[in-house]
Amino acid sequence: MRGLLLVALAALPLGCSAVLRFDECTVDADCAKRATDGVAYCSADHVCSTDVPADRLCTLDPVSSSNPNAVTIGGLFRLTGATGQKDTALSDAATLAVADVNTSMPPRPLRFVLCDTNGDPAQARRAVTAAVEKFGAVGFVGPTTSDEVVGLVNGGENLLAKYDVIVVSGSATSPGITSLADVPPGGGFGLVWRTCASDLLQARELAALITLRGTTNLTSAYVETSYGSGLNAAFSAALGSQFAPGPAPAVVSNSFMMGTPGSDVVAFLQSNPVPQFALVIADSDAPGWLTALDDAGPAMAQTQYLFTDGAKAQTLLDTTASKALLARVRGTGPANPDTPAGVYFKSGYLGAYKTSPTNIAFTSNTYDAVFAMAVAMGAILPGSPITGEFIADGMNRLSKGTSIDAGPNGFLQAYGALAMAQSVNLQGASGPIDFDGKSGDVLTAPIEVWTIDTSVSPQQFQTVKIDTP
Repeated sequence: MRGLLLVALAALPLGCSAVLRFDECTVDADCAKRATDGVAYCSADHVCSTDVPADRLCTLDPVSSSNPNAVTIGGLFRLTGATGQKDTALSDAATLAVADVNTSMPPRPLRFVLCDTNGDPAQARRAVTAAVEKFGAVGFVGPTTSDEVVGLVNGGENLLAKYDVIVVSGSATSPGITSLADVPPGGGFGLVWRTCASDLLQARELAALITLRGTTNLTSAYVETSYGSGLNAAFSAALGSQFAPGPAPAVVSNSFMMGTPGSDVVAFLQSNPVPQFALVIADSDAPGWLTALDDAGPAMAQTQYLFTDGAKAQTLLDTTASKALLARVRGTGPANPDTPAGVYFKSGYLGAYKTSPTNIAFTSNTYDAVFAMAVAMGAILPGSPITGEFIADGMNRLSKGTSIDAGPNGFLQAYGALAMAQSVNLQGASGPIDFDGKSGDVLTAPIEVWTIDTSVSPQQFQTVKIDTP
């Protein structure tokens, strides 16, 4: 924590004894004038800080079981900042899953601690520490970004190994996560799992959209994160397979820092030969970059734009981009299949939150992350400690055996099978949960191609097709 008191102490004359006054503030507004960027917080000790106080990083969700023997899991979401609206929708999916598990009257009911990471790997680490040490969390759904997942393992001390906790992300898609050194010191299965597909799968679907064999000009503008750079590299590699045995079109790529104005992206696209296809890989920047493309000029009036899963959110639908531009936009992302579990989830989410989960990528994957973690606890013998390592053992038993649908009607059946040393073939709301126990990745996943339907008001995402690469 970077306490602002340190600045004041450094300014004291030599020889003077410092008197620490822990009454700098009573509310955050008291600290605003002390922070160079106008952002500061008042801690429970009445001290100003530029970091979110530990006691405010995580809060107990009302959906939590009041059973004193309930198992605590945490949710790591970007609840504030540019992606607050998107990740709030994902946290709603997690809350729905917790409620469905608890409705089943499980042997191990759930307490749910909701933590705000603000998209900052360092804050995500602090949130994990707070959730474990204050609330006793044994596992987490999330984080939602690849940088945060990587940061929990490689951002210093491996926090997952330190606390023996598991994370199951429904939206961190970077291919680099597959090879993280997340196996506990004693061996066994890793502590990082995903119910979303690696971007190696999404990249194949993106490459398949480049169907013109005469394509010569192809550009890619991507955000400089683990997600952006990983997907951009996977896309370039997938093009080689798409065009084999002939040569694949060369990709002119450029990375941009998060928060880069869309005008800079347009300038990059205009500085090269007019692209027939332009790939745009962004998250919170996607709406601004898309809107700026309206200023690309008549020379790019025929350019086809490809967006990705990170862009699929309500904020993209709210864009002021012209209909003429939106007609040239397609995107890829996780599909929402009409399987029994998928139909149940979409109906339950719509009923609970009065909005369709299909307008936000990764809602169903996030639901599955909570559900899979809760079912996996069935593999832990009564009286044994509930740890990340033991939950991971159960996760490895969710991809073979009797087929069971995620949802409150299937929970006890799946949990009971694991308790009897059996395995189950869990069918999630996002598709089959076919984990690779070595990497924690799902091996297959339905990927959709989407467009924006401007013929309705308000605009809606429209699924063009669904493939399972």
